[in-house]
Amino acid sequence: MKISEAQIQNVIKIYKEKKMKKTPETFTDNNNLFINPTLVFVSSDLKKYHAKYREIPSIRENLVQELKEKIQRGNYNVHGLDIVEKLIGREAADLLSDISSNE
Repeated sequence: MKISEAQIQNVIKIYKEKKMKKTPETFTDNNNLFINPTLVFVSSDLKKYHAKYREIPSIRENLVQELKEKIQRGNYNVHGLDIVEKLIGREAADLLSDISSNE
């Protein structure tokens, strides 16, 4: 299952509103002032993963072709647990979207 761009943007928005709302903590060490390194790492991780997400094509031709072949041969079977997993994942993504739009 591919998570949509809008869903990622909603998660990033929620994260920024909830976690990054406050100004980053600063520490003083021998009159040297620096930003909390944890927040810097989290921010850089978000940027890195978002960039990787953008590299994923919206239609993965190899998977589409593989599924077409299985359907044509008549051996495309989906396990019920896989369907339930996808439905729950979709519901969770929708819930995150609803939470972000209500705040």
